[in-house]
Amino acid sequence: MGFLYKITCEIVACIARVLASFIPIRSMRHKVRNSIKNGLSFFPFLFVAKSDLHKRLLAVIALSKVYKYDNDRGGGKLPDYNEDVFHIQGANITVGGGVYSFYLRYDAIKIGEVLESLSDEYSKMMLVSALLHRHSMTQEHSNPHKRSHLQGLCIIHFYEHIWKYYYMLESILDKSKSIDSDNGPLYYIDLSLAKQLNLSHFKLYYSAGGVFVNYILEQYAYRHLVYAKEGDYVIDGGACYGDTALYFAHKVGQSGKIFSFEFNEDNLRVFHKNMSLNPDVKNITLFQNALYSDSQTKVFHAGSGGGSYLSLEAQDNQEYTMSISIDDLVDSGKIDRVDFIKMDIEGSELAALKGAEKTLKTYNPKLAICLYHSDSDYYKIPLYLKSVLPHYEFYCDHFTLGFYETVLFGRPKAH
Repeated sequence: MGFLYKITCEIVACIARVLASFIPIRSMRHKVRNSIKNGLSFFPFLFVAKSDLHKRLLAVIALSKVYKYDNDRGGGKLPDYNEDVFHIQGANITVGGGVYSFYLRYDAIKIGEVLESLSDEYSKMMLVSALLHRHSMTQEHSNPHKRSHLQGLCIIHFYEHIWKYYYMLESILDKSKSIDSDNGPLYYIDLSLAKQLNLSHFKLYYSAGGVFVNYILEQYAYRHLVYAKEGDYVIDGGACYGDTALYFAHKVGQSGKIFSFEFNEDNLRVFHKNMSLNPDVKNITLFQNALYSDSQTKVFHAGSGGGSYLSLEAQDNQEYTMSISIDDLVDSGKIDRVDFIKMDIEGSELAALKGAEKTLKTYNPKLAICLYHSDSDYYKIPLYLKSVLPHYEFYCDHFTLGFYETVLFGRPKAH
């Protein structure tokens, strides 16, 4: 069945490519090719119609909500449940370009394997929800006429009761003090002022939305199962402004260590400023390198903050740094041991994990790895880790109302 599904997908793509090749205008050719593929997408769907994945897709659609986005609050997206909120019924064909087209975009067989590898029902539904939401939103971007009707579709909200704390964070945000960044102004926040939340005593320049996701929702912890604890040695891959380094420093205490990796100059400017606001924190070590599968590759980068991106090919006005692998750092003694690995490194997660394979097998660290940088990461990263760490249990969660911040968690199975 899996073979027939893949062959059918390839045939549909080939037909669309051939028929659209006669159109001279490139932008129109691309649009026609996608229209043909969507029109023929019913055929590969026939081979997965009874799969667990398809049943879950329909369940997610039934549970999901449509709501209005407010995108002006600290760069975050908040739900407005008082306007245009309703359950979607019978929308399995029309939602976000159609569930049928979903099966042309994603490898349904491999996504099915990932679902089987996840250890609880919540994780399975969140993975499907995040994928369908990603599919819906990118369909909207390619067809702006759909956007007003589908904004916010297909993400199950398990955190509705927590949103009230976001507005509490806004009350401790000092807009008289700010730092400019490529992502807009970052405001001074004293976390100790949020006494009811007991976040930490740290001070930093950041956004209320970022603090909400990192410190309240705790996007790098999965419930009571996977989290950084007192004394842990943590790899902070993609340290950005230092917000996650401070979060982990709070969790591991003085007996733990944080090894942060960041090389973007704009991000580093804010990182150093945030470290200077917290001089009592002595256990954060910064490596200005890109985590990768080896320690000898030039990595080019542009942008900053959450909007940065990486490439192995030089582009105009792009800075570069040399890569480094976790295994090489451990072998050289620069990192003593590894208890927890967090990665949000703009699509280089799989390569960096391959550069940490020896460390993974030796130290069995807890994992929090971002999946959302490409469609294929949703199955390539989990299936790679499952092959390297067959004794692990895996979980999945999603921490924003956009398609960013889908995180795969892992830990050795409890005996």
